[in-house]
Amino acid sequence: MGIRSIWAHAVLTLFAAVAACDVSAQATVFAGGAATVPVSDFGTIADLGYLGFLGGTVEVGSAGLAVGAAGFFGSNQHKIAGERSDLYGMTVMVGYTVAEAYEVRFRTWGGLGGMVHARRSDTFPGLDASKRGLSVSVGAEASRAAGRVRVFASGLYTHGLGALGTSSYPTDIITLNGGVAVPLGID
Repeated sequence: MGIRSIWAHAVLTLFAAVAACDVSAQATVFAGGAATVPVSDFGTIADLGYLGFLGGTVEVGSAGLAVGAAGFFGSNQHKIAGERSDLYGMTVMVGYTVAEAYEVRFRTWGGLGGMVHARRSDTFPGLDASKRGLSVSVGAEASRAAGRVRVFASGLYTHGLGALGTSSYPTDIITLNGGVAVPLGID
C-alpha cells in the first residue's frame, strides 16, 4: 500500500469518526514550533533540530475527546558537516483530556501518519536518499486560555518507519513543542 493510499484511508477514517459522533461547536486551528531531539539510531547521526507544524482539531462529544490532523516540516543537521535530514509529513491524531486544574487543561495524544525522511548531503550529493513510511506518535500537552486563544506546551515521541538507502533504522524523535490554538465556532 502506497503512502497516498495510507493517507486516503486515514483521512476517510477521521471523517467517518467525526461524522458518527456528536460534534460540539468547537473546532480549533493551531500552529507552533518545536525543538527536535533525535533518539535511538537516528540520534547517533543527527543533532538537535527544529520542526514547525500547522493543523486543526474538532472536539467530539462532551467527554473530552478530540480528533484532528497536522502537517509538519523540520530539519536536523548531522554530526558530519554538510549533511542533514529533512523530516516532513502529516499525522491524524486523537486526544483525550485527562484533567483540568487551575485553568490548565492536560491532554494525551496519539497519532498515526506518514513521514518522509529526506537525507541531504552538500558534500556528497550522490548520497542523497529519502524514505517514506508510516509514523506513530504519542504525547501529552498542557494548555491554558490566554484571551481568545489557548497557548500550549507539549512533548511528543514519534517513531517513523521505513528504510533509508541500505539502512533500515527507524526515525525516532522527541519533540518539545510550543504554540497557539485559535478556536473557531461551528454551529
